[in-house]
Amino acid sequence: MVEEEGIMPDYISFIGVLFACSHTSLVDQGREYFVSMSKKYSIEAGIEHYTCMVDLLGRAGKLEEAENLLRISNLRDDSSLWASLLGACATSSDLVVAERVAKKMMDMEPDYHLSYVLLGNVYSAIGRWDDALNIRTLMKDRGIKKTPGKNWIDA
Repeated sequence: MVEEEGIMPDYISFIGVLFACSHTSLVDQGREYFVSMSKKYSIEAGIEHYTCMVDLLGRAGKLEEAENLLRISNLRDDSSLWASLLGACATSSDLVVAERVAKKMMDMEPDYHLSYVLLGNVYSAIGRWDDALNIRTLMKDRGIKKTPGKNWIDA
C-alpha cells in the first residue's frame, strides 16, 4: 500500500489487492490484507472481499479454511458465496467439503440449480457416476431445471 504518500486504501482498493493475491497465489499476504481491512483501516469486508478470499483459499486447496471463513462472516447466508466455494470444491474434487457445502446451499435455497449441478460435477470429476446421476434424478424429481446460458454478445 502507498500510505507513505498519504494515500489510504479504501473498500475498492482491497478488492483489487485481494484479487491480485488470489491470482498470484499469495495466500499469506491475502490473509493479512483481509484482516488489516477491518483491524487497521476499519473497512467492513463485503461480498466482493469474501468472494476474493474464497477464490484465494480455494485455489490454494484450503477449502475448509474458506468454509470456516464464510461460517463466521456476517454474510454467511449469502448463497452466491457458498456457490463460489462449491465451485472451488468442484475444481479441486474435494468431496467431503463439496457435499457439506452443497447440503448447506440446498437447505438455504432448495430450488437453486447450481448447488445440484456443482455437486454433480464433483461426483463426475472423481468418477462417482452413480452419485452424479442421482443428483440429476433428484433435480428432475424436484422440478429443478438448469438455467440456460446466455450469450451477452447477442443480448
